[in-house]
Amino acid sequence: MDLFENETLKCECMLDSSRGIYIPQNFAECYDMKQWGISKEDEEILLEGPDNEEYWETWDHVTQNAQYVDLDGLIWHLWQDGDLFGVVWNEDFEG
Repeated sequence: MDLFENETLKCECMLDSSRGIYIPQNFAECYDMKQWGISKEDEEILLEGPDNEEYWETWDHVTQNAQYVDLDGLIWHLWQDGDLFGVVWNEDFEG
């Protein structure tokens, strides 16, 4: 049974929690920031890692605003609860 079945159409683990404080940095290293609508400035901050004083504020902004549209036209969002997930929310769910 899908734990997110009422809230999401799709849910994929992108990065697991074993990466700890480096999840934001690894996200910027492993995924195309342009496809997720993330500015070059935010990408550069994330790539610098947790020593950058704007790292966590930038990550919060990214997780709240990033969107990726796949080939089927589905809009993916980021959601982090330990692991980092890509999710497609149901239209009625306010996540």
